[in-house]
Amino acid sequence: HELNTPLLRQLVARGFPIVLLDRIPSGLEIDAVISDNYDATRRALEALIEDGHRNIAWLSGDNLHVSTVRDRFAAYRDALDAAS
Repeated sequence: HELNTPLLRQLVARGFPIVLLDRIPSGLEIDAVISDNYDATRRALEALIEDGHRNIAWLSGDNLHVSTVRDRFAAYRDALDAAS
């Protein structure tokens, strides 16, 4: 959650070894293990488009501050832009 970013920033400044899983808070340089959300989403959308689908909706809350959601949304926009 973005409310944890200040705490994470403090821990990093104190030298605590931290590795995040699945998300990187905005504005924080930190080690993380994440999946390639952009590429996976882009490939899935390209497969749908290749199968003839054109009305593909994006359903998500107002949470683009979350890196996984932000990456998936960027892939969604890019795939639809490339198809038009």
